Amino acid sequence: MSTPSEAPSLETAYRPRAELQSTVMEGEAVIVDLKSNLYFTLNSTGTLVWETLERGAPLREAVARLQEHFEVTEAQARADVESLAKELLSSGLIHPRAD
Repeated sequence: MSTPSEAPSLETAYRPRAELQSTVMEGEAVIVDLKSNLYFTLNSTGTLVWETLERGAPLREAVARLQEHFEVTEAQARADVESLAKELLSSGLIHPRAD
């Protein structure tokens, strides 16, 4: 299991916490934490990653989707996904999916 100080694994599927609600408006995700009443926004890249997480897919799928949609290299897509996943983990917004 990942901790906030560890790099997230691309083979791991993460899920948003149950207390979160999200919607996409004008290509950007708005995430509301119903427990703390805080909200977060993600740009189009982050939104694509968030949508992948909501489906319960592993982070490697988010890397592939970024490459496809934004025509970036695998290394850049991987770095972006890992960075965002680390921020989401450290903020407590996602956790590893338990099957």
